[in-house]
Amino acid sequence: MSERSALIVVGIDGSPASRRALAWALAEARTWQAPLAVVHAWDVRPHGVLHWDRPEAAQHLAGQLVESEVAAALAGDERDRPIVIETVTQGPVANVLVDAARPASLLVVGSSRRPRESVGAECARRAACPVVVVPP
Repeated sequence: MSERSALIVVGIDGSPASRRALAWALAEARTWQAPLAVVHAWDVRPHGVLHWDRPEAAQHLAGQLVESEVAAALAGDERDRPIVIETVTQGPVANVLVDAARPASLLVVGSSRRPRESVGAECARRAACPVVVVPP
């Protein structure tokens, strides 16, 4: 017997690709009647694109991003709303998503312009559950 639940995990970052992934994962959560964990990872890197001098501000902004993306995805659609768990975690994106998906049945991410270097490719290599990379 598997220890996996019918949980679906989706990674979002506010991009059009992640919005497509969120919409797809939401439809699957409805079909499976499963809870949906919406996960956003942010990282502190001294010389990277996402450098933050105040991690608490980054955490707050990331939380707002998740709330607004989920609200937009659910707006105007009252049918069979799944339980939605919003999570914001500091750390490398692929690591955070793989960790979040350990107890899950499915991990969903959006596609990238660079498929071989993408978070989706990294998750597909490392996740313990199936990974869906939603195409453009």
